[in-house]
Amino acid sequence: IFQKVLVSLGKYMNAQSGVEEPIEDEPEGFEDADAHEELIDFPADGTNTAIIFWLLLYPLRFLMHYTLPDVRHLDSHGEMKDGVGRAYMATFMCLVWLVIGSYAMVASLEALAE
Repeated sequence: IFQKVLVSLGKYMNAQSGVEEPIEDEPEGFEDADAHEELIDFPADGTNTAIIFWLLLYPLRFLMHYTLPDVRHLDSHGEMKDGVGRAYMATFMCLVWLVIGSYAMVASLEALAE
């Protein structure tokens, strides 16, 4: 997948600069790609500990699943299906989650210090 992303990025850069260069043949298929796993999928074959942690973390996973856009989708040619705007939105939402997590950590440490 990484090689396809690099080829697509090269096509995009060439198109933006107006330079027409021959591009290497793209590799066929996604043989080495990992299976896509959703954050909110229940671990049916998991251990008891994994299920307990899944239940405890489900509210956080649910919120992240629906507030962070997934930008990993590629078409059959290795090009992004979603636009760059969606990637910017994902970056912004990651920063929002970092701020929320930092605030929660500082608030809880201040409460422990009292």
